[in-house]
Amino acid sequence: DHVTPFFKLVETERNTLIYRCINQLSESQKAVFQLREIEGMSYKEIAQVLDISEDLVKVNLFRARNKLKELLSGKQE
Repeated sequence: DHVTPFFKLVETERNTLIYRCINQLSESQKAVFQLREIEGMSYKEIAQVLDISEDLVKVNLFRARNKLKELLSGKQE
């Protein structure tokens, strides 16, 4: 596996951009997104941890994903 310094730089910058975008989410969206996408928890587990309904977990995740797509594509409203 040969990784060039340029590739490392690009990957670092990409990860920094992603984390900046995640930090622009609302607190509830950020929490749900991190538990689902980073920790790999189920909707039920997230609902229990955050003491919210599974439906609210799904709504927050949907909104978080849409906001991230918007931010990462540069199409902010």
